[in-house]
Amino acid sequence: MDHAMGCPRCGVQAQEYCRRDDGRSRAIPHVKRLTLIIAHHLITIAVPADRETAVVHDALLLLQATAALKASDGPDGKKEQESEVLLQTARLQLHVQRALATVNGHTLNVREQMEQAGDLYETLVLTRRTAELLHDDQIQPSHAIIEPPTLQEVRSWQELIFNDELRQRTKKRETIAISGQDPQLAPACWHITCHEPNGYFEARHRDERGLLGPAYCGWVPVPEAIPEVLRRWSVPAARPIDVTWECTPVWPEALLPYGGCWPDHRNHDPEHTRTADSTGAEVWQDNAERHRERFADMMHQLRRRWPGEQSVTEFLQEAATRLNATQPQAPSLRPQLTCAEHRHEQDLVGLGYSVTAGWIDPAAVANTGTRQWNGFANHRPGTVPAMTEALLSGDVDHALKVWNILDAPIQVVRVHGPAGPLYRLGENGAHRLHAARLLDLPAVWVEIRQNALPMQLTVADVTPDGAPIEAGLRVACWRGLFDRGLLTGRLDADTTFGVLHLDAVLAPWMLTQPEHAIEWAAVYNRVYPGALNEAGVPTAAWQDAQAWLSWLTNGGLQSP
Repeated sequence: MDHAMGCPRCGVQAQEYCRRDDGRSRAIPHVKRLTLIIAHHLITIAVPADRETAVVHDALLLLQATAALKASDGPDGKKEQESEVLLQTARLQLHVQRALATVNGHTLNVREQMEQAGDLYETLVLTRRTAELLHDDQIQPSHAIIEPPTLQEVRSWQELIFNDELRQRTKKRETIAISGQDPQLAPACWHITCHEPNGYFEARHRDERGLLGPAYCGWVPVPEAIPEVLRRWSVPAARPIDVTWECTPVWPEALLPYGGCWPDHRNHDPEHTRTADSTGAEVWQDNAERHRERFADMMHQLRRRWPGEQSVTEFLQEAATRLNATQPQAPSLRPQLTCAEHRHEQDLVGLGYSVTAGWIDPAAVANTGTRQWNGFANHRPGTVPAMTEALLSGDVDHALKVWNILDAPIQVVRVHGPAGPLYRLGENGAHRLHAARLLDLPAVWVEIRQNALPMQLTVADVTPDGAPIEAGLRVACWRGLFDRGLLTGRLDADTTFGVLHLDAVLAPWMLTQPEHAIEWAAVYNRVYPGALNEAGVPTAAWQDAQAWLSWLTNGGLQSP
């Protein structure tokens, strides 16, 4: 069968354009023609003739014969819907699946054939999706297609469509955010100073309190997502933003590797590899003298209030006992709740993130990876006492070295909320966060990552490890959040685990199971007293798990 074969749908010869029913030329071939050309082309390349399984060969012949028969049925046959050929493509996929099943688990002699058949099947799945997109006119190639497109061309078309979906998604979020802004608040002013082809960007924002930034960096898949990422730093969340571009945005021509640098990714650009990772030392140097003075002042205040006759060990033990009894940590959240990315076919996708460094209140750190304060009996138990003694020494340089602020900064993930954020431990710094909390320091220097909201979540994504996946209960809670105006998006509840397509939520921890949500609510209320009640979450709703469940599913409590 010639790659440039004629069309069984409209009857044109090889090398001729397909025709519409009214005789006009079509820029895009009929789906029957395209599917047959691609399927044969791929099988020829992917499976050498001496290894071609009979079932795949027979399936292809069946597809060709069926299409040819349809074309010879006269005018009525030619008017049949092109989508019927997709059923034939699905049948071809099924045959390949069966071919895989016949060799799966056999001896190593068929390993090579299994790999080739697996590659072929994945390619046929891509072919079928391409045919569907062409049939629905979702893809509009810039030139007429006679020869089959390469896989790279097909993937490029699909990636451009997905980039458009990302743009539409971020525009929808922006519309929702603007509708919820408080016009009485002065906007937070952002200046975009750099945007590179791999999605990396730099921004500056002058924090009125001098605690964060002013340098920020981040990554987005499309430039339209930058306001969505930066808006999430607003305190309170309803504060407007004003974004000024001081550079030219770069619109990607393919799906960017998540984070901007991924050497194994098909669209990795070796000319643009900057990533938004570590910024702690750079931001410190922006105002090093002022940060050093703040650190020295905290050391001085700690020495002034230290009980003179009490040992460091005794002090830390008493502080840990008190905090564990009165201000326990919240449970760990599943990473999917505070990460922007999720898997879309073979890619990680999401609307991006940004990073800066600065001083945060240690009391706002809701989880440090452990439920017990100072619970390091089996993991470097001498570290927290050593950090305490360094602060008490009065030697600023020594204390900075022991706390290792610049070379290995504490890393936290910001968890947004209506009045301000909470934080969870990132990849480094548990001992220092515990020390800051036990010593009741007013601030601690950290590197902060703020992710965009994930675009989608399943019930399994938010269920803690080891806990039962209660899809019906979780979906019911999500519906309650929708009903109370605390959650915006779309819910596909008919799937096995329920899929939430997320646009906005008052706080991400509200999406987890009731037992964990109420503990995060308790921490939030300690840090921002009355803020939840003001935002529409009454205090009675988070007193226990049953109250939370009743408030969301039965309307058992009245909103304030």
